[in-house]
Amino acid sequence: MPDESIDNDDLDQPTIVGPKEDSPSEDRSGASCGFASIGSIVGQYELLGEIARGGMGVVYRARHQRLGRLAAIKMILDPDEAGDRAHDRFDTEAKAAATLDHPGIVSLFESGHWNGYPYFAMAYVDGKSLSDELRSGPLKPVQAANLAASISDAMAHAHDRHIVHRDLKPANILIDEKGQPHITDFGVCKDLSASSELTTAGELVGTPHYMPPEQAGMAGVPLGPAADVYSIGAVLFAMLTGRPPFLAATPIEVVSQVLTQDPVSPRALNASVPIELSTIAMKCLRKNAKQRYPHAKDLADDLHRFLKGEPILARPPSLIDRFQILLRRHVFVASVSSTGALALIAMMLFLFVSLTRTRDNLATTQIDLDKVEAQLKSERITVARFLRTRSVSPSGTDPIKVIQQFEMDRIVDAHLQATPTHPDLAMELAVEAAKWSVSNDLELPENIFDFLRNEVMRQQPSDAAAERKKTSQVVEGSDLYAELEDASASDRSILDKLIDVARKQIVKPMSNADRRLFGLRVDEKPDTDETQL
Repeated sequence: MPDESIDNDDLDQPTIVGPKEDSPSEDRSGASCGFASIGSIVGQYELLGEIARGGMGVVYRARHQRLGRLAAIKMILDPDEAGDRAHDRFDTEAKAAATLDHPGIVSLFESGHWNGYPYFAMAYVDGKSLSDELRSGPLKPVQAANLAASISDAMAHAHDRHIVHRDLKPANILIDEKGQPHITDFGVCKDLSASSELTTAGELVGTPHYMPPEQAGMAGVPLGPAADVYSIGAVLFAMLTGRPPFLAATPIEVVSQVLTQDPVSPRALNASVPIELSTIAMKCLRKNAKQRYPHAKDLADDLHRFLKGEPILARPPSLIDRFQILLRRHVFVASVSSTGALALIAMMLFLFVSLTRTRDNLATTQIDLDKVEAQLKSERITVARFLRTRSVSPSGTDPIKVIQQFEMDRIVDAHLQATPTHPDLAMELAVEAAKWSVSNDLELPENIFDFLRNEVMRQQPSDAAAERKKTSQVVEGSDLYAELEDASASDRSILDKLIDVARKQIVKPMSNADRRLFGLRVDEKPDTDETQL
């Protein structure tokens, strides 16, 4: 097994990350850089300094002579000794980079030969690798999810063009000064649309800590986009826990774990990881490629759902899947006689089903208790606020008016909470406040009146005529938009018209769930969704 086929991630250095503008390497003008010197002109680029060096190649920091643009120049150290496979992989990386055009993938500027040495020029990423970033420990879950989503978006672009990276890992992900990731090093990528293959039977390509089982030698499994999905999941695991899914003394032992064992959940190593994000990572790391996300876009979509607070599509392993995992962790069953093994499996399955059902029932009960506790807390807060309101009311105040004003204050508070993130709900609450004001002869707060007026007047001029027509059906012979110019909160007739127009703009009536969320009165008629529960 060739040494260059399996990279030890502890020794694998980033290939395009370089020093800052004021790096001391800039002061070594004229110093030797192996087969080239600082100041040498390679193509249109002047070499400024050496970024990184490996067994087969070297990467320089360079500047375009005419444009002044910084670049990273990658060259083979010794073309004669490198061999055909090194040349093939060098060409593969250049061709793949030329095929892809995405802000999350390092761009190729040009390629060619300099004094017989193949080279290509890439975009220079001023920052550091994700591997360097993780040396200080795991990232915050939201930061990790954002990076994983951006990486998945970039790889979705590659997958759409039939390119599988096959070596995604923290060292090949560069983080710029704005915190955005850039994928590099497509040297061992696979073009699914081509018949050529750069690997031979029995040869491993990639980094064991981040390679999927089918790439590590699992027989009969074709390599596709799901292989990169596994690697992104392993990178996400590392960002959440500070370590890869599998650890061992040697690369071969890691490969053995990848093929035969299942990783622990990220939550088992870092309790701050949300269960949804842990579920996404574990779905990526499934042994069976068909049980992962089929494409990087599917993974990106689920990560974006998590970041938006929406329900994710990933689900924990099924009962059968968990039982298979259990069997893999207890391989001693294979040594038992066939009859005894079947009996043992049946007994374990029965116990596992019983325990799972009991746990699920307890989880459901806990969810119900949490809902009741949240509702009671909301009610306690509401009662306390009402008592404070009543205690500061002047003596002789009508108790009914106190209650009506208290309800108005609650609606206004809910409107203020909803305005930044739920504009439709904020509109509904503003309308409800206005209706409550009119029906109970209360003064409508100025901010609610201004909100309604601004929402109505915010329409484009092309829509104004149509809206006037709709309004005239309610208030005959009036021009609402002209009247609004001088409207005030005390003008109840104008307020009634505002309510009517605003109500027409509401996309969806406020549900009982939303009302409970903001501590408002619940309609007697249940929501459609509630009747189906």
